Amino acid sequence: MTGNEVQLRRGLLLLALHEQYPYPLTETALQRQVGAFYAAEPKAMARDLHYLADKGYLARVEATIAGRQVRSFQATPQGVDVAEGSVVDPGVEISR
Repeated sequence: MTGNEVQLRRGLLLLALHEQYPYPLTETALQRQVGAFYAAEPKAMARDLHYLADKGYLARVEATIAGRQVRSFQATPQGVDVAEGSVVDPGVEISR
């Protein structure tokens, strides 16, 4: 996996969350949207989500729904700025 591919995948995750802003997107729904880009390296999605959370671009939201623990992710205002291109981060490639 090249560095550019990693940056592009991070951008795709952030764009998917940006489309839902200000609402969170469940981990399952996010997997359905961008999972094909992680087929060769399934653990990479968790790594990229952690990276984006550490940068402050997304927030992890845990909730119990119908007795089940559900994990969701939500873009933060900083993540929206990166997704919209008003802030440039060399670790996240936003392609439109």
